[in-house]
Amino acid sequence: MGPDRKNTLGRKSSGAFWQRFRRGSGVSSSNKFTKREVSSWDVSEVTSWLESLQLGEYAESFAAHDVRGRELLTLTRRDFKELGVVKVGHIKRLTLAVKEFVS
Repeated sequence: MGPDRKNTLGRKSSGAFWQRFRRGSGVSSSNKFTKREVSSWDVSEVTSWLESLQLGEYAESFAAHDVRGRELLTLTRRDFKELGVVKVGHIKRLTLAVKEFVS
């Protein structure tokens, strides 16, 4: 399961975009959002954020459940599962990303 496996799955070898987004490396510091900024997001901004985490497959579910920034900040593992996020890696990615907004 070497580098060829990554290529067949369509993943980039340079690392996940969401990690660069979170850390701010290679991206302007304006992409580091505060809790206050996130709490004012509407549904379209939440779905754009999901896309930036490479989790756009959940955008429709978040939109259908009217998840806005304020709700995003309070979501728990149980909420993510109810929204259809069942993969452990995806739940952890979302949990860590939201935690960064809160801290």
